[in-house]
Amino acid sequence: MNLNKFKILGFVRGGVKLKNVALINARKKANLSQEKLADIMGCKKTTISNWENGYSIPRLKDAFMLSHVLKADINDLFLCYKVQETHTNNVAFIKKTTKLINKIS
Repeated sequence: MNLNKFKILGFVRGGVKLKNVALINARKKANLSQEKLADIMGCKKTTISNWENGYSIPRLKDAFMLSHVLKADINDLFLCYKVQETHTNNVAFIKKTTKLINKIS
């Protein structure tokens, strides 16, 4: 099994990045802009944007801090495939990924 296509806390397939909809929704539910969340986290607004748009993933300590600040479960923010969607909405890929994750678990 080739796991090089997967990253912990996010998925990448053939260069297609997966948007973290859960993180976006949690930030909006907390009524925080990317800029305000970046100030709280001690990082730049572009860092928050990159995490939300799948261009990078937070370090583990940042993931836990996000979970605390946003009052959201870390599993829901970063490990729940149901809240991820691709930029191209490739449902077939998500189904294949789900089957693979279930086999690994």
